[in-house]
Amino acid sequence: MSITHIAMFRFRDGVTDDQIAKFEAELATMPERTGCLQAYRYGRDLGARDGNFDFGVVAELGSADEIDGYLDHPAHLELVRDHVLHIVAERKAVQFSTDALERHLRTGKTMEGRRA
Repeated sequence: MSITHIAMFRFRDGVTDDQIAKFEAELATMPERTGCLQAYRYGRDLGARDGNFDFGVVAELGSADEIDGYLDHPAHLELVRDHVLHIVAERKAVQFSTDALERHLRTGKTMEGRRA
């Protein structure tokens, strides 16, 4: 089973490019420091649509049991404390299993067993 964790951030007014660059530099260390991420991507919004969040993070984990291990990992908590709380006005997150998608891609069948 694979789990996808997505977090989106809206920055506070006045946040500088330097602060965001420091945030990105710390994000780059998360796979090695936590040891539980199968894949990790992040980036600034392209500005293609009004109302989008400013920044997104996508983390791939091996199982639902690893969600808390990542979110509660000392390196992740340090990242939040030192590089997120003071620059982020709003955060939204979701975690979901990609089992159905992986099965569909492999077999061409939906969750109900029908061909797509």
